[in-house]
Amino acid sequence: MRDLIGELYLKEGGLTRDAPGTLARWRRALGRTTQQSPVLSMEIARVIGTGENDGREPHLDAIHHSLALLAAHQQSASQPMHHDHGSASLGAQCRELCRRVQAEQASGSGREKKDPRGPQYADESKGVVRRLEAAVSARSVKELVGHVRGLVPMLRKAELPLDYVRLAAEFDAWASPNRRGRVARRWGTDFYRPFPKPQDAAPSSSS
Repeated sequence: MRDLIGELYLKEGGLTRDAPGTLARWRRALGRTTQQSPVLSMEIARVIGTGENDGREPHLDAIHHSLALLAAHQQSASQPMHHDHGSASLGAQCRELCRRVQAEQASGSGREKKDPRGPQYADESKGVVRRLEAAVSARSVKELVGHVRGLVPMLRKAELPLDYVRLAAEFDAWASPNRRGRVARRWGTDFYRPFPKPQDAAPSSSS
């Protein structure tokens, strides 16, 4: 899967020449099954045939959904919306999204209003929290993908990428009811991690 995603991006950032067409094909698979998306299924088969040799149906479906969501996330964005790093988990990026939403609201109103517990608890963040809670309540991968899809436009607007390789692994885990709790706990831990408190201003020295 990393090989497929790697073909989208230039080393210095930005998209390769063929990326727009590839992303358009992947977007057409959004909300569809692997059986309804033969072109993307062929591309995934090429990757599976060169290293990712787990042929289980949930694994293939997870890659399918992750690539389709990445295509939606990348649409009209100039910077890569895939970030191959643990800090770009769904929970962590929703946490940062809350911070940015609160900061934008404060800037627009001309006054800064903060919840002492952190931006995740602020009134402005209710939309993000509601969508993330709906995601962790999903009873199927299809339902989970639908809720993540609702978060993608918000993340794109804030220019926040996701680790889509990690997300595919999490979709795969979600297909097993006894593994969902671990994924949900990881998202919750990343989301509710406290923000660092601003350092008290150092006292000015008297001359």
